[in-house]
Amino acid sequence: MIYIIIVNHKNTADTLACLESLRRLENTPPHRMILVDNSLNHDLKTALSGHLPAWQSHDPSFTFTALTEAGAEALPVAHHRLTLLEATANGGFAAANNLGLKLALKDPALSHAWLLNNDTEVTDTRTLEHCLAAWQQLPPNVGLVGGKVYFHGSPQVLQCIGGRYRAATGQVTEVGLNEPDQGQYDRPPAVIDYPCGACMMASRAFLEAVGLLNEAYFLFFEELDWSVRGRARGFEVAYMPELVIWHKHNATIGGLYGSLFSDVEFTKSEVRFVRLHNPSARRVIFLRGMGRILKRVLHGHFSRVIPIARAMRAQLPPQSRP
Repeated sequence: MIYIIIVNHKNTADTLACLESLRRLENTPPHRMILVDNSLNHDLKTALSGHLPAWQSHDPSFTFTALTEAGAEALPVAHHRLTLLEATANGGFAAANNLGLKLALKDPALSHAWLLNNDTEVTDTRTLEHCLAAWQQLPPNVGLVGGKVYFHGSPQVLQCIGGRYRAATGQVTEVGLNEPDQGQYDRPPAVIDYPCGACMMASRAFLEAVGLLNEAYFLFFEELDWSVRGRARGFEVAYMPELVIWHKHNATIGGLYGSLFSDVEFTKSEVRFVRLHNPSARRVIFLRGMGRILKRVLHGHFSRVIPIARAMRAQLPPQSRP
C-alpha cells in the first residue's frame, strides 16, 4: 500500500487540481491519499464536498473522510481512498507532512509514502506501477527517492531531479534546473544528495529507522536533513526517473526568495542545517547571508534587511552570536 501525503495551505485551487490528477491513477498498486490542511479554516473541506459526487461517479470506490488532528491520533488506521486531516496549527511543511505520515504508519500494509506538493500534477496513470517496478531494481539500502520534476508551464523543462550539497561551502544546487529534458540524467540515473521536496518517496523501513521529518525546519532544508540522517542510518538516496510530476513551483509561498517570508525561512533553515550537520561551514554561511542582504538592498528590498539579519542571528548558538 502506497500512501500519498499532500499538504494544503490556503491554496485550494491547486490542491483540487492535484487531487484530480491523482484520482486518475490506476489502483494497482493500491494507494490511499492523506491530505493535511493547515489553513486553519474549513474552505478546503467545503470545496472537497462539492467535488466528491463527480469523483465518485467515475469511481464508486472513491471513499472520503475528514478528521481533526485529535481524531487522527485516535484512529487506528486510514481506510478511505482520501482522508482530509485538519491540523490545529500551522507548524510548517515538515510538521504537516508528519501528521500524514503518522496516520499512514498505523497501517501495517504501508510499504511506501509519497510526499507530494499540492501545486503539482501527475499525468501518467501508471506512475505508481512504474515506480514500484523501478524500486525493485534499486540497491536494497535505498530508502528515499526523488522524482523528475518539470515546470508546469513548460512540460519538457526540468525544475530539478534532486539536489547536490557541497559540505565545504554549504551550497545547495538543484540538478537540472531550467534544462530541457533530453534524458541526460536518466540512464544511468544521476547521483543526488537529496530529493526535491516537492516529490519524494520513502520506504517504510526508512521511516521506521530514520524517523519523520525534522519539525525544527518550518520550510526549506527538511529534505536535505532527512537525507543526511538517512545516510547516517545506512540508507542511500536515489533519483528515480519513472517518478514524474509537473510543478507550479512555490505557488504557496510566492516563489523562492519572492517574498520576505521565503527569504527569512530559507535563511533560518540554512543556518539551522549547518549548525546541526556541518558546523565547519558556519562562517561561509554567514558570509552568504550577508551577500543575500546586499542583494536585497541593491534590488530595493530594504524592508527585508533586518528580518534576514535577525533570522541569521537567532539560529546561531549564543556563544557564536555577534
